[in-house]
Amino acid sequence: MLIASGLFAAPAAAQEPKMVLRSATITYYPPFSYKDQRTGKLTGFDHDLAVAMAGKIGATIEWEEFTYAQILSLAPLKTGRVDFYGTAVSDRPDKREGGISFVDYVFEPFVFFVLRDNAKKYPDPMALCGESVAATRGDPTQAHRIQDWSDRNCIPNGKPAINVAFGENSAQNMLLLKQGRVAGAVNGAGTLAVANSVEDHRYLIIGEPLNKTMYGMGFLNKDQELGARLRGALQQLIDDGSYNALLDKWGLSKDIFSIGSKATINAGVK
Repeated sequence: MLIASGLFAAPAAAQEPKMVLRSATITYYPPFSYKDQRTGKLTGFDHDLAVAMAGKIGATIEWEEFTYAQILSLAPLKTGRVDFYGTAVSDRPDKREGGISFVDYVFEPFVFFVLRDNAKKYPDPMALCGESVAATRGDPTQAHRIQDWSDRNCIPNGKPAINVAFGENSAQNMLLLKQGRVAGAVNGAGTLAVANSVEDHRYLIIGEPLNKTMYGMGFLNKDQELGARLRGALQQLIDDGSYNALLDKWGLSKDIFSIGSKATINAGVK
């Protein structure tokens, strides 16, 4: 099997097979990375974008599926099982300090939401003061944002702080909400929109976004040549309109989700 390392030195002869990049993905984070229940095939914005980027550098992708916890551990990259992450990982300082860089490719706002049936009880985030709100365990920024919002809004108004409850992923957070174990949850707006489309608009966003998270495709710091080629490929897709076309295909508003006109590396939270 051909992999990324050692294949950039010279152009391949016409009869040689294409370079194969091994990429990690998850299968349960629509519309970014998930598995189509009808076909069993990997799909999503991340999937399509990574395939298009690979095509720009004359490569194909061999996908390997992992849990989100495995992705966040960085083990797939550090053990050499994959060459890069073709799925959404928050571009954060703690990850970069761990030896990983990111080709940044999309934003996603994170929002408070509740069950629509509970809209009268929880009309705005202030109603969540003193209640339990679910966040994903593997992304500490979610809990930090909730706690920061609580400290700036609940406490000064004489209300008890929000209690953060942890789920393993978005699907489990929604399950905790449906079971009545939490009053609300925090999730990415893109994934929440997909959930609403298949669950008859069961969830209601309340208040303004807590933050706007930058997602990046991760690669090891030692593989800067690969990172530069992927960044260059993304820039080509931005310049020729393919990037915006994929945002449109997956229902991701350019005003909210687009990174703009310039592809960058490590431009997430400083």
